Amino acid sequence: MFVCLIIVLRSGRYSASANAYRSGLLHAPNAFPFASSMDTLSYDTDSSEAALLHGNLSAALVHQQLWSAALFSAVVALELHLSRGSAAPVNTVHRLWSRVICCIKHVDWFPEQDLASHAIPTVSQIVKLRQTLIALSAESSLCAGFSSVTLPTPRYGYQTSYPGFSTGLQVVSSASKGRHVIATTEFEPGDVLAVEPAGGWSATITQHNHSAQTDKVRPTSCSPTTEHLILLPSQRMTKCAACLSTLSAVGFVCPRCCDAAYCAPPSKCFTSHLVGKDRSSKDLTYCQPPWHNAECRFTFLLNSSGLGHLCFRLAWLLQNHSSHLVCDVEPSISTLVDHFDAFDVNDLFEYALTAWMLASVLLKSVFPNQESVRPHDFAVRGLWCFDTLRRLQCNAHAITEIQDRSQLHPPEQETTSCILPQLEQVRVATALFLCGSMFNHSCEPSVENSFRGHFIVVRCVKPIHVSDEVFNCYGPHYLHELSAGRRQSQLLQQYFFKCDCTHCKNPTCRLEPVPDIQLVNRWTTAVDQLLSGADSSPPTLNTLQCSWNNICDLGSIPCDKCKGHWWPEDTTPGCLLDTVGRRILVNAQLVSSADNRLESLVLGLQCLLGSVSWTYAHYGPTSSEYLWELVSFVRVTLAVLNDWPVKKFAETKFYPLPINKAVPQTLDLCVDRILAVANVLYGFQKASEILSTFVVTVPHSDD
Repeated sequence: MFVCLIIVLRSGRYSASANAYRSGLLHAPNAFPFASSMDTLSYDTDSSEAALLHGNLSAALVHQQLWSAALFSAVVALELHLSRGSAAPVNTVHRLWSRVICCIKHVDWFPEQDLASHAIPTVSQIVKLRQTLIALSAESSLCAGFSSVTLPTPRYGYQTSYPGFSTGLQVVSSASKGRHVIATTEFEPGDVLAVEPAGGWSATITQHNHSAQTDKVRPTSCSPTTEHLILLPSQRMTKCAACLSTLSAVGFVCPRCCDAAYCAPPSKCFTSHLVGKDRSSKDLTYCQPPWHNAECRFTFLLNSSGLGHLCFRLAWLLQNHSSHLVCDVEPSISTLVDHFDAFDVNDLFEYALTAWMLASVLLKSVFPNQESVRPHDFAVRGLWCFDTLRRLQCNAHAITEIQDRSQLHPPEQETTSCILPQLEQVRVATALFLCGSMFNHSCEPSVENSFRGHFIVVRCVKPIHVSDEVFNCYGPHYLHELSAGRRQSQLLQQYFFKCDCTHCKNPTCRLEPVPDIQLVNRWTTAVDQLLSGADSSPPTLNTLQCSWNNICDLGSIPCDKCKGHWWPEDTTPGCLLDTVGRRILVNAQLVSSADNRLESLVLGLQCLLGSVSWTYAHYGPTSSEYLWELVSFVRVTLAVLNDWPVKKFAETKFYPLPINKAVPQTLDLCVDRILAVANVLYGFQKASEILSTFVVTVPHSDD
């Protein structure tokens, strides 16, 4: 395994290799010089494997210029190596020590120390370095950007009845709609309508609202916590289980379940979980969150239960910290709609079995100082889980974020020049937002969700007037799923209602043509020809143009009542152009002739530009789809050309849509466009983070 990881590291795939080393630390024995508070550190267990993983992780982090994370990983690797005494590999220790000195020079917050005079450090020196790192983690000025979430405030301030909502919103009820949200004042695109943590605002804040009858402003910086959400298994090697921050170095891993990783210094989250007097290696312990200690033995079971894991977490919190889930103040879990009569009997039986299993696990998760659970309590908790499972199916939210897939997984190609940035929306966690569940669905929503740590931020995406109902989208959007019938079917299956929005009740065209087998076969052949043309060396503009025209003719079925029906369900014209463009770019980097390579690169980028133009025209100029397509286009362009080739685009005409509307001609204008659209969707701070994370500007010529 180490040979494969080292090959990935030496090939220059630093993000992918760092991700692989973090995954290895989940399973390495004695991976840290301190134990969990539930275990005793074993000095007899060989920690050489963990030391190598930490050391190679530090090397990958140095290449990414993540100096603080690299420093901690190198220090831990040295401590694990040196604790072996004479068995420590001398050359490896030399390299790690040089890396520590290099990292300290780049970390401006670390106190100056004369380390270069020591050829080989001692264990006591390394322990002292680790102590300094941990002590600095407690400083608020240093960790402000590491362990806090800066939140926007809803327009017009927070209200008292539903503590996550703006005072410009009101929750009303009717026989036909049930509870729903209406506006009592005007909102414009970009306005914040709601801000709420997973599980809802705490009882203290809720009670303060009702007593003071005002809550216009709340602290805008809140410490992250994940107790009311479930981090998906696929994200547990990249996210801190306690604060949801992205991992660079790994501060600690649960040695029992190997399914929970925590962030490393500098981090208040890390420091808050340490237990010890002088923070020396022998008496220092890491105290994991109590909810993880309750779940640890049953992680394998809870991971396979779907929403059952979130249900168990909420039940455990209700059992041990009842103030987190107040039931006598709106909104609360117990008043959410559960649709008992609408569930299929087989689904009810499955949920009943899951609830029995969760109640049984709750029995086993009682700590020694707690009272034993009586049979009556067991039945009550099982029934609570049964009810909550149904409510979660209709009300739970997926917390998502945009990640660069090319940075997380090693590509299939052997050459690093073939790696292209590829952004995708990734589901990170599952949570319940009580106020966020009040919005009814529309296939053309008036708000859109985004996430700041464990908080949901609901922003207006189109003008909302007084008395207008405020709609969110539960999944099926009329621009993503063009068929009203399929949208209705999806909503009825999961949420048990029939949508009566304009696009479902009065669609432009009710005809839903079904292609015959001959058309499907011709489509498949045409797609193969298009991809074959992209793989030819070099691809020609005429060949691609002919194949593309054929694709457009076959994919759209003419209709007398509308512009036509695009029938292939698994792709769109934009996705096809993106796929073709990326294949051309990958193949172009393997071409030996500089002229042919440049011609192919420009042609591939022209295809990607066509994808951006299609997305702009189909989803709109302020849509999240257009924003991320434009960000992706800028990243790929700068990656393959290291320039902004305006003239080259002007000389090559492939896609007929007017490209200047979708993609400005200069890089500065593109950055301004990204910032403007992101500001409407996510606010200025998040927009700035998007630029710094995903858009790397380079000196560009007057071209």
